[in-house]
Amino acid sequence: MEIVYISLKTVSPVILTAPGSSQIMTTCNDSFSGTVLRGVLANVYIQQNNLGIHADENENFCRFFFDKLRFIQANVVVHGHRSSYLPLSLMKAKDSQNMPEILDLFKDNSKAGYKSLKGMAWVDSLTGTLYPAEVCRSVSFHMSRSSCSERIGGHSKDGKVFTYESIDKGQVFQGALVGDKEDLEDFLKQLPLQNNILRCRLGRSRYTQYGQCELTFSDPEPIPTVSVSKDVDLVLDTPLIPLSGNVSLAEDVLQCVADSMNTLTGTSDFFIGKVFGASQNVENFVGIWGMHRQQVQALTAGTAFELLKKTEWTKTDQNALQNVLYKGMGIRCEEGFGQIRIWQSDVKRVGRTELGEKEKSFVPIQSAESRKIVLYILKKYQSEQLKQQAYNDAKQMKVESVSSVTHMFARLESWLGDRRNISKSRERFHQRFQEELRHGSPFESHLRRLFIQGRSLYDIFEQDSDMPYEKTNCLSQIPEKLIAAADFYPLDSELFYEYWSWLFRHGRKQSIRLNRERKEEE
Repeated sequence: MEIVYISLKTVSPVILTAPGSSQIMTTCNDSFSGTVLRGVLANVYIQQNNLGIHADENENFCRFFFDKLRFIQANVVVHGHRSSYLPLSLMKAKDSQNMPEILDLFKDNSKAGYKSLKGMAWVDSLTGTLYPAEVCRSVSFHMSRSSCSERIGGHSKDGKVFTYESIDKGQVFQGALVGDKEDLEDFLKQLPLQNNILRCRLGRSRYTQYGQCELTFSDPEPIPTVSVSKDVDLVLDTPLIPLSGNVSLAEDVLQCVADSMNTLTGTSDFFIGKVFGASQNVENFVGIWGMHRQQVQALTAGTAFELLKKTEWTKTDQNALQNVLYKGMGIRCEEGFGQIRIWQSDVKRVGRTELGEKEKSFVPIQSAESRKIVLYILKKYQSEQLKQQAYNDAKQMKVESVSSVTHMFARLESWLGDRRNISKSRERFHQRFQEELRHGSPFESHLRRLFIQGRSLYDIFEQDSDMPYEKTNCLSQIPEKLIAAADFYPLDSELFYEYWSWLFRHGRKQSIRLNRERKEEE
């Protein structure tokens, strides 16, 4: 067997309708399934050879699309490599400061403080770093304007509206074709390729503003060799639809892998070990039928299991495993279902996936109502950032468990004054500080013993400069164009009031808690 890699680039946004979509909201899948690739290439093949509605009577058509070839799902490319579904045996630490960041239940015991690690990623086997796959998507609003009068008027008389979620243009996915070399070469010769590139349209609304793609085909090459010397961990690269049986019993479904290995090697040495599985429903719409295909249950991609052998592995065993992995198991293998891959990675950490610097278009804020909403969101975001910083700073202060400290924080908060007169809060606070603080008092002593970012509260209030919140820009994650468009320039008095009011509250709560704990110990 050999393999042809297919690089799919989205030239325009693409809609791949996901299960559960409604007439109002169409959600989008993150991958191009083997069913989609097979359907697109079948349509191109039919048009290229003028087969029309009698394509099923053509011997080569049936050979390519129903027997000899496997159309494997195209997943998004991460750091130049095709991503795949993570094994369900992986778990991620909720707090990785004092424990390994990732556990693999194939070799590690389950522990408290971990949660399931799911999704798609590419794993660098040299460094043990896992890079999550990110698919950029957008949501677009549309109006139904079917009649001529609606199109001219620019609106829907019946009020029919709908929303499309789509994969953004400019992204690259990688799939594959698997089959014998002769079949692959014959198939590629009958496609209208230009420099190994095929331009096509796929997905929903593909003849309007969506669906334009470029498929780039590699030359046929041998499939990756399998080198196994002991028990092997396997993972489903695509869902496996069983011939029969209940998919909730994953061990029974996966027994077909061991049975195939025993048949191909003429032994009875292979059996299934640990299994980490889940099920899913598989359904799709067949355009030429104009209806949905019957929904079936399958083991989900990412289902992981052990393939064990009673004796040592031989070259015959390795060849048999290679055949099982790439030909697929279960039914509908020609659509890419039942693909299996070896899991050999020792994952140690989660890396950061760089999506690249993409120039994002900025839509100016034109209406007063929109600007009002944006201003509210920015103020709320700024308030939450200051609140979080105040909490972190208060947590690092060594607050004493005495009632005078609790009173001190309450008194400081009262100096801020009423929020309704927030514009003069800083001046008001500094004036009260100068007038009411007595030299040598316990109040001053507490202020000198509490530190924030290396400075005592006394020095901060006495100098009235270099406030703690000034070192961190709480709006650093917001695009500058959006801040300028909304004309959002917060006053220093607003930042002063927001930060210190929350710090005084957190400090008072911390002091009260310490007092309670001290009394319980006594």
